[in-house]
Amino acid sequence: MFRADSQVTSGFVPRSITSCYVSRRLNTSRKNTNLLKAVSRPGFTVQFLSAVFAVFILCQLGCSSSPKTTKKLAYSATAKQNFQKGVKALNKKQMEEAKKFFNHVRSRYPLSKYAVLSKLRLADLLFKSGKFISAISAYESFLKDHPTHREVTNGYVPYRIGYAHFRMVPDDFFLFPPSYEKDLTPALATVKVFRGFLERFPDSKYSDKARRYFTKALKILAKHELYVARFYLSRGKPKGAILRLQYIIAKYPEAGFEPSVMLLLGKTYLKLKQIERAKSVFSDLMKKHPDNQSASQAKLYIKHIKKRFGK
Repeated sequence: MFRADSQVTSGFVPRSITSCYVSRRLNTSRKNTNLLKAVSRPGFTVQFLSAVFAVFILCQLGCSSSPKTTKKLAYSATAKQNFQKGVKALNKKQMEEAKKFFNHVRSRYPLSKYAVLSKLRLADLLFKSGKFISAISAYESFLKDHPTHREVTNGYVPYRIGYAHFRMVPDDFFLFPPSYEKDLTPALATVKVFRGFLERFPDSKYSDKARRYFTKALKILAKHELYVARFYLSRGKPKGAILRLQYIIAKYPEAGFEPSVMLLLGKTYLKLKQIERAKSVFSDLMKKHPDNQSASQAKLYIKHIKKRFGK
């Protein structure tokens, strides 16, 4: 007699169960094969990504379709009040609101002193928005139209022009090349503007900040010239290096690199066997910067020259 437990122990499996199992495996295999064919079909990736992108756009439209409430500005009765509202909005970084108040003052009260101030605040707005090129144009326009205005004569407008140039100077972020290897146009403009500013407004309350940014930009330019000089030296072109080193000494004395640059210049002359020039540079270095470490090294080089060349 056939017993159920004997089927298991003997390894016997009824044919009906086997057929069912094989059928399911075949169906699963066919589905996987069809899916693989669909994925490998030319253009499937593009169609799939297009579909995903379309769903994303629809979601964005659905999210943005909710009505936005726009706050209606309440303009005041006087130019001063509207100007003050614009300044308040600007301080809160509510740029669009501030812009509307300032433009309202300029169009509604064109002869008011607050119309002039609104023009200046619009330049400040561009600066705070990071639109430095547009801000420079706005400040320069104000400077041209109102050369005797208090915000010009106290140095504010010229200072902001220089500061806007400085804000465009590349940063020294450690993952990127140093600033002296990048575009030097903003640094050159910063030096030019602030050099003129410090000559014209030496006692301005903005002079300390201007001098600080001026020095930073100057160092970037000096580092670039020093970088090029060392590049020439590494390529066996000392004459090209000499021109760069002389340029640093002549143009960027405030950068603070003069002692090390003079030492490198003297060593380069010595390498070219231009002994008198080398000795002259080392002597000038010792006179101008007696307490600097480079002056101590220059003294050793002079001793070497006397011992080696008898001069």
